[in-house]
Amino acid sequence: MEGQNNGYNVGGVPAYNPDGQQISPLYFPNGAPSIPDVTQGPGGHIWDAVHAAGVTYRNYGFFLSTGITDSHGNVVMPDNYPDVLGNQPPGHSLQGVSDWDYRRFDSDYPDSDASTIYTGRGAQNCTYQEPTYGKYNSTSRAAEWIREFNLMLQQDPSGNSVPAFETIRLPHDHTQGPTSADFAPVAEVADNDYGVGQIVQAISHSVIWNSTAIFIIEDDAQDGPDHVDCHRFTNADTNDAEAAPRRKAS
Repeated sequence: MEGQNNGYNVGGVPAYNPDGQQISPLYFPNGAPSIPDVTQGPGGHIWDAVHAAGVTYRNYGFFLSTGITDSHGNVVMPDNYPDVLGNQPPGHSLQGVSDWDYRRFDSDYPDSDASTIYTGRGAQNCTYQEPTYGKYNSTSRAAEWIREFNLMLQQDPSGNSVPAFETIRLPHDHTQGPTSADFAPVAEVADNDYGVGQIVQAISHSVIWNSTAIFIIEDDAQDGPDHVDCHRFTNADTNDAEAAPRRKAS
């Protein structure tokens, strides 16, 4: 699943994470080697083609591990670490291929800041179980992406520091169905839409707007219609990935 083979990251992991901490001191003190990626087609993944073409790229949330710990809490495989070599290494604040502070698929963490906004206005039961994530305590996936986007524009107001291609995962349109203790599908879809809106608003009010194309890809398009009409996109992916790639046109 998403670059994990029986829970093992096919891209392996190094001995130390970007913060200099040992990733799996008990099981893989010297790091874990890569193995063949059985999910990769003959042409590779899209990020492999991007790398081969020399296009700048940043990954937000795709092919990140769910993590494994043993019965004593020792880390076997790290959580939120890139599963495949094409998305490694992760890093903070524009370093690496993947944003390590951007949360993987996790229904307990919000796509948008809507829950924070409406909880602040007195609405009840809007808070997610994981209200913040990462080194910068970002309040949502959209908030973390916007934090980095603003950092890029601060470094270079012309917008040239923004990667030419990005994959941005906002997974809540997958929903959890009518599951006890989870938000209702209508609420998760609304959270997903709000997150897309936050990202589009940030781009549309920036210097790169006129040179940007945004492609919003439906989750599980091959498995029946979602809240986005399934005729708008055909996808062979079975990894339950909601993608919102943003591409800066040449």
